[in-house]
Amino acid sequence: MAAGGAAVRALVGLSLGAAICYCVYKVMWRYETKKKQKVGDGRLGILSKVSGIPVKSSVQSDAADEFENNPQSVIDLQPHHLKMLIEIVSSSSNASLREKALVTLGNCAAFTRNVNIISNLNGIQVIGAAISDEETDIRISALNALNNLSLNIENQDRLKDYLHEVCETITSAPLNSELQFAGLRLLINMAVFYDHHKVLAEYIPFFLTLLAEGNIDTQIWTSKVLVNLSLNSSMATFLFRSKAPRTLDALFDLATDKELLFRLLSISANLYASLGTSQNRDEHIYGKDSLYTLLLGDSSGLKQNLLSLLQIPQPEIQNQVMKLILMCNSKRIKYNTTTPNRTNISEAQVI
Repeated sequence: MAAGGAAVRALVGLSLGAAICYCVYKVMWRYETKKKQKVGDGRLGILSKVSGIPVKSSVQSDAADEFENNPQSVIDLQPHHLKMLIEIVSSSSNASLREKALVTLGNCAAFTRNVNIISNLNGIQVIGAAISDEETDIRISALNALNNLSLNIENQDRLKDYLHEVCETITSAPLNSELQFAGLRLLINMAVFYDHHKVLAEYIPFFLTLLAEGNIDTQIWTSKVLVNLSLNSSMATFLFRSKAPRTLDALFDLATDKELLFRLLSISANLYASLGTSQNRDEHIYGKDSLYTLLLGDSSGLKQNLLSLLQIPQPEIQNQVMKLILMCNSKRIKYNTTTPNRTNISEAQVI
């Protein structure tokens, strides 16, 4: 049932995106027709082909009514329709129209049969170029479209060329903005593949800053990126060496959002597991403000609160805490073994 509902929602999104693209494009065509006193220009043909609906030259015709009378035309997009949408993104001077076309392409990319068509039509390159557009809405829609396209394994190799630009977009975007979220969502999918991790390594300190300063949405998206990086043992040294805000210590607490806490514990467990190598265990190569010191230093909030965190009822959190405790014991890592005050724990859970 859940899968069926998701499919219906995706189909509705596709329909809405294509309908908006059609209607906005028709408005633009009317404007240019009236201005230039022509029946239409080259773009009129594109619109007609994308929508499958004859375009009238009358300024009084109602595009919305026409769409309602021809709903199937914007649902059943064919390869030549996708080609026309890509052409709109690459060549239209109308920012609003380009943004709607990107939304439609992103919705189309949710359907497996469309992914290869878009890729073969040079769609990834066209959409990727829109990441650097002056219009924020276009950049967001481009990142969202690439996110859907990244779910295809074959596209991962094509998308790696945009990793640096995506990271730069995230670092320059306003904190907690939709633009930042869109970039982080794309990185989550890209970071599944270890081949991309070295490109992301230089941005780890910024990701840690987002964890400390962002809102809960930013923190969760960022933590998902870091979980994927921490699964790669060859990235452990990069992560341990990275500068980490001391305020991250406060997140290893009973009052922290449980989804976020679970991911923070997962990152910590993955990094603790890498301590089997002598290189990662050498404390002298890490600075006082490094992630290593934050997770393994004498005053580490994680080590101080391990037993307290064990009292959280969620099984997935308990499993991660137990994993960390066992690794601390096996690797002779000292942690606070004082039994936590149960009254305080109960109060914290209520909060």
